[in-house]
Amino acid sequence: MLVFVQATNAAGRFFRAGLEFTSEGRLIDLSELTEDQRAQLNAEPNIGLREATEDEVAAFEARQPEGSALLEELAKVIPSLPADAFGAAGPKVGDA
Repeated sequence: MLVFVQATNAAGRFFRAGLEFTSEGRLIDLSELTEDQRAQLNAEPNIGLREATEDEVAAFEARQPEGSALLEELAKVIPSLPADAFGAAGPKVGDA
């Protein structure tokens, strides 16, 4: 289920559950979050959370680039890599 989440604090920007929220809001697929992340978002007073409208879902889906499934998988894997797997210029490519 897609939900619309936006920061409601005075700064208009807020971080919770490893995600950034702004006063403009963003859509999030709840199925991609852990149970702990969902609980954090539900309990957070500095964000507003509601079910996304059909128009918001359509706009979200239209903005998804081809290959976004691959990008999502990469985003899940990168945090699990050890810090020494990266050099000053990014990932160490070809090191064996």
